[in-house]
Amino acid sequence: MTVLDSASGSRARRALVALSAGALLLGGCAASPDAAQPGPVDADELPAAEGDALPAAGGDDEEMGTVTLSIASGSNAGSYSGHGSLKCDYEGFIPGSWWVNFASDSEEDDPATVSLASLWLADPAHVDDEDSPYPGDPFLVTLWLGNPYLDGAKFTGDADSGGSLRLVTASGRSLSFAGSTSEGVDFTLDAECQRVTN
Repeated sequence: MTVLDSASGSRARRALVALSAGALLLGGCAASPDAAQPGPVDADELPAAEGDALPAAGGDDEEMGTVTLSIASGSNAGSYSGHGSLKCDYEGFIPGSWWVNFASDSEEDDPATVSLASLWLADPAHVDDEDSPYPGDPFLVTLWLGNPYLDGAKFTGDADSGGSLRLVTASGRSLSFAGSTSEGVDFTLDAECQRVTN
């Protein structure tokens, strides 16, 4: 059994969020090298989707939306927008929690657009609840402009490494958050969700 201290656990969770977000951004997951590679399949041979089947590639209109990221400080100060897969959740995990996940549908790595945004904000009274996906983490911030591994930028924040996050407004399907990252960058993120699930 591996035992992680609070800082190590937080770093591991941030790494998992970044890896998951990267997979979303790149449009899928890499296959295991040991996995058999399927041959051509005739579309008529595929089973019909039932019940909880995954949506078709390209997403559902109900899962699409826009985000606007305003950076108030640092070398990337300015306003950036993005359109793509946007999932907005309120209290889906624990009471008082907000979770926003965005992945751009752009095929270009434009550093002037938001390519990925992931925000987790928990009610401090419930941050350690059994159902919390991030026990002990009152907030997590991951923001990407373009491809941060090329000429883009990446910003993160959490209670251990620094930063802050708060909900400014929630009006229908419009959400606005403000905060700072561990890099000392002040930001606001506005999300226009097609729906807010819970």
